[in-house]
Amino acid sequence: RLMREQGRTHCMIHFGNAEPLINWRILQQVLEYCKTFDSLSFEFAINTNLVLLTREIAEVLKRHRVKIATSLDGTRNANDAIRVTKGGQGTYDRIISKFDLLVDIGYPLDGFSTTVTADNYALINEDLIDVAIERGMTSIAFDFDLIGLVDIPVHERGTKLMNLKRYANRHGIEFF
Repeated sequence: RLMREQGRTHCMIHFGNAEPLINWRILQQVLEYCKTFDSLSFEFAINTNLVLLTREIAEVLKRHRVKIATSLDGTRNANDAIRVTKGGQGTYDRIISKFDLLVDIGYPLDGFSTTVTADNYALINEDLIDVAIERGMTSIAFDFDLIGLVDIPVHERGTKLMNLKRYANRHGIEFF
């Protein structure tokens, strides 16, 4: 009703905050409900760590063309330095298996974001860009923990960031 009152016909819905796949049943209901409107078009996006992604969920996201945003915080050592399960296990293999699942169903990711903290800073290098290249991805977004990296000189952080950006751009990867 609100969209019609505003004279709008295109809606953008973003599923984010915490882990939206925890409430998959509701998310799926929203996707199905939106299909009932002939006069409106919808665009969907989700931020997820992919841990709860199953083949069934992936196929539903593909069917509704939900844009998936996720993160990979480095190659195995870098990612697992900051992304672990409650039991202390690294999450790299789990994340990569979900990337593969999306490829298997014909809905590959076009990129990922990377969080850089004091715990994985020294482990982040061009190898991460190579992961994106090998998977045919087109973008990587870097989120630097500015507070946690305060002990690393700004010049060093800037040089590293620009070198990664140049390397990514040379290989056709957008670097944000």
